[in-house]
Amino acid sequence: MLKLTLPPSLCTVFRHSNGIARIPNCSTGRRFISGTSKGSATMAGAVDHAEYHSRWETEWTDGVGEGDKWDARASAPALTKLVSSGALELKGKKSIVPGCGRGYDVLLFAGEGSDALGLEIAQTAVDVASGYRDSLQIPDEHKKKANFVLGDFFKHGGGQFDVGFDYTFFCAIHPSMRADWAKQWSKLIVPGGELVTLIFPVDSTREGGPPFHTDPNVAKDLLEANGFECKELGPVDPSVSIPPRAGREYLGRWIRSMQ
Repeated sequence: MLKLTLPPSLCTVFRHSNGIARIPNCSTGRRFISGTSKGSATMAGAVDHAEYHSRWETEWTDGVGEGDKWDARASAPALTKLVSSGALELKGKKSIVPGCGRGYDVLLFAGEGSDALGLEIAQTAVDVASGYRDSLQIPDEHKKKANFVLGDFFKHGGGQFDVGFDYTFFCAIHPSMRADWAKQWSKLIVPGGELVTLIFPVDSTREGGPPFHTDPNVAKDLLEANGFECKELGPVDPSVSIPPRAGREYLGRWIRSMQ
């Protein structure tokens, strides 16, 4: 079993309106050691996946309000622009968002006519996302298309999807898990389907995590090795980044090969 290690007292997390949030008491003396740019890692101590995942349940149980911790109150501006421009086709398509949080992206996709699935490792997160959806004054047909389930991305076997979206999920997993991340995406996306990645934080000076430093070229190598073709890869214009993240995000669009 792959073992993970965590910081002694505070783990830096992500997706906060001011760019940084922290999970308190997320360890008892163990720590994450940063991986290399190619996704390998040196690790000390040991925490198994079940224990690691349970920390997210604890964090959600403690409370994550709108705009609190990693919650950004809305979808990333770069994704909203991609959808509103019509560049990303969603109507009538099945989509999946792992680590969906409160479900902003799932709801955005559902509003465009996609049967959208949000996947979360914490049951409380699933409940929060479902409750948030139900509280919105939006058409019932949109609500019915936005669904949230409990599950492990790496073990998810709920069929294939036309569109996938990954933001602050790739950087949350340990670098040693990134090869499996790409393999799983290749299983989840149908041939000809599209994976959209907002790659963050692109910061070579960053050590440890989560969020772990991400390198767009590493993502490209991993995805191309697993049957994806690069449609687009480049830095996000600061005008469509959450301000604290400006200059540290890349947009990648990947088409699953037909073979």
